[in-house]
Amino acid sequence: METPTVIGHVENEEDEASVGLKDHDRDGKEKFSSRVAWTKTKTIILIVVILLILALVVIYLIRYGRNQVKPVRPEKEAPMLPPCTTERSSWPPVRLLQIGANDFEYNAMWSSIHGTDDRSQAWLVERWQCPPGIEALLIEPNPPVFKTLQKNVEKYFGHPLPKSIQLAQAAVCANKTGSVPFWVISERFAEDFPNAPHWQKYQLSSFSKEQVLVSKVPEKYVVSIGVPCYSPADTLKIAGFAADTVGVFAVDAEGFDAEIVRAFLDLPDFRPEIIKFECTWIDRDGAGKGCDVNHRSMHEMRESLVNKGYSVPIQSNGDFQAVRSKMSIYRDFFTLNR
Repeated sequence: METPTVIGHVENEEDEASVGLKDHDRDGKEKFSSRVAWTKTKTIILIVVILLILALVVIYLIRYGRNQVKPVRPEKEAPMLPPCTTERSSWPPVRLLQIGANDFEYNAMWSSIHGTDDRSQAWLVERWQCPPGIEALLIEPNPPVFKTLQKNVEKYFGHPLPKSIQLAQAAVCANKTGSVPFWVISERFAEDFPNAPHWQKYQLSSFSKEQVLVSKVPEKYVVSIGVPCYSPADTLKIAGFAADTVGVFAVDAEGFDAEIVRAFLDLPDFRPEIIKFECTWIDRDGAGKGCDVNHRSMHEMRESLVNKGYSVPIQSNGDFQAVRSKMSIYRDFFTLNR
């Protein structure tokens, strides 16, 4: 007896198998499409992250890079000072009096040897051990700045300092001795603006609040402190200098330079061989243009110094200099200039 062929059943099985294959193919395609889509998504996310990092780097360089202290490379090297000689051994020591000594930290401007932007201090570092030697009193009233001054001076001259190098945390007043209010930049400013210029964070102070505010520091960071202040005569007593023994007189008093220089010149016998002071802010009326020879205070100071026997003052990079001496040791002072 023949077994009947079940055609419908076979067709059904083939249909089911075909449907199963189609479903499998569909699932495979969907999974493949999902993997491709996820790969594309990860690639896009990675590209976005890289672009964000690059953007942050660019912003950092634009915003902060310009504020970094960069050494000023001179067009030519500063001339080396001549070596020490014994020809001046019999001379008395040269004496430097600097009011507003700041922090003894520099940018390369005057001397490629020590990178100093203060010729008085560069000259002191270079020449203090050369015969006949240099004795100095450096005065700075701002307490935090004075601490840095002391640390940096000791770096050059040793600890404890030699007796020939004196430091005083005080101000100089034209006509009195006593405690006075003094305007400085709060230490919070450096904490809140770590990338602000060095001079803005640490080198601004004055008897005048308005003078400090010229620097564009927000007023809430400008604070008043009490500092000791000495008259010109008392300043010389602290230094142990007779008026006629001061060789170099340097002043940076943020708007009070003319007043202080005049007060010292009123002392009998006070006639330094070199007088150097900042003329940009020679007084509170200067508006940053004090170096202009037509400015009232500048014109008066120039005439006064010429009448006292000084050569026509030299103006250099915001500094005003008057000279009496032709002695070789004082010529060294200007060798540090370019």
